[in-house]
Amino acid sequence: MHTCIGQQFADMNVKAIMHQLLRRHVWWVPSGYRPKLTWGTGSTPTDGLPIAIRPLEA
Repeated sequence: MHTCIGQQFADMNVKAIMHQLLRRHVWWVPSGYRPKLTWGTGSTPTDGLPIAIRPLEA
């Protein structure tokens, strides 16, 4: 199986960035939000999943 030689590096970059975002910000979806899903390789919100993000207070 052929894969990109940079794929593992890209995967680690995504994990490192998500780690920092999750540690330094509060994430939430609007109150009462109910996703409408579509199916492909997995369930996906049809509206793009509205997420609000706010930095944590220092």
